[in-house]
Amino acid sequence: MLSLGIPKELKPGERRVSLTPQGTKFLHDRGVTIFVEENAGLLSGFSNQDYESSGAVLISNSRDLWDKACLIKKVKEPISPEFSYFTDQHIIFAYLHLASPSARPLIQALQKAKATAIAYETIEKDNDTPLLKPMSEVAGILAAYYGVIFQKHIKIEKSQIKGIPEAKAAMAEAASHYPKVPHFKYRGRVLILGGGHVGKNAAEMVYQMGGEVWISEISEMKRNQLANNFKSRNLKINMINPANLTNYQECLMLSDVIISAVHSAGKRAPIVIDEELLKLISLRKKKIILDVAIDQGGNVAESKPSNYENILDLDSYGNLRFSVTNIPAFCGRGSSIALEEASLEYTHLLTQGVERAIQICPELSSGINLLKGEIVHLAVSEAHHL
Repeated sequence: MLSLGIPKELKPGERRVSLTPQGTKFLHDRGVTIFVEENAGLLSGFSNQDYESSGAVLISNSRDLWDKACLIKKVKEPISPEFSYFTDQHIIFAYLHLASPSARPLIQALQKAKATAIAYETIEKDNDTPLLKPMSEVAGILAAYYGVIFQKHIKIEKSQIKGIPEAKAAMAEAASHYPKVPHFKYRGRVLILGGGHVGKNAAEMVYQMGGEVWISEISEMKRNQLANNFKSRNLKINMINPANLTNYQECLMLSDVIISAVHSAGKRAPIVIDEELLKLISLRKKKIILDVAIDQGGNVAESKPSNYENILDLDSYGNLRFSVTNIPAFCGRGSSIALEEASLEYTHLLTQGVERAIQICPELSSGINLLKGEIVHLAVSEAHHL
């Protein structure tokens, strides 16, 4: 049985942990040796003592943990300080988003070390992504709140963004109470691009706050499913087909907030607002654009990955842009628990080895992006022309 390592997350603003003390006890009781880096769970509300009491062995630094463990479970992808820890004995299980243009250095480090990488977001079962779903729901809810918060607190004066400290305080307050986030009053117009888990949850939150909300979804089947779902619950959420360019562009121009969440499992996110369209829709009204698909490269021209330390910037046309790559990170405890509920059984199986895990749960094969340093996921190789 493979030993399991739980490192402290290093990505700026990240508050989640990939295994809670409850999950630690579950695996320990089944014979798994678990190494947890000291303070890995503090920002999620879990103490070192909580982990020790659940059967984990505390490790004082990241390098020692990577040296001792074979299966490394993380929340977000490893960042450059961790690349030197990789070996051919490692199986890395995390949100990896390797099709994103910014992931090339990580891919090269994994290849050089001949490591195996299994991505939460590319595991597909019954035409769904079960490990992406819980974080997508969190991201959708928070994106709706953040859009309202930015409209309330942020002002643009001579190309300078004012009110960021106040906005950050309001964001932290909302996230700290997740899933019981406060309901603000809102009367603006929000257009959501993509009717997946992010889009659906964002739309419902905007509606509950009193906003006018539209969802743009290319799939007729999904539009009908969403329309029927909303109608059955008396939610007045409008659907639009982006193939109808006149209506689509009109909605884009009239919107105050745009939340983009068009996702294709494992692939680079499609650009749905290119430079020309971005310029056009900015002429009538400046927007607040939250590109939730930024983990996979983003849906909107000029989107650049950012973090919770640098939350906002302006694009070439004066629109306020939010492109944080780990949106659910602010909800440390709630997000960690939700992720564990979706991933714990897979983690247990992977401690028995990749081949054995796939025999029991074949869908895990779709999660393998690299196997012993070789890219085996088609979407990743296509995205980087490898």
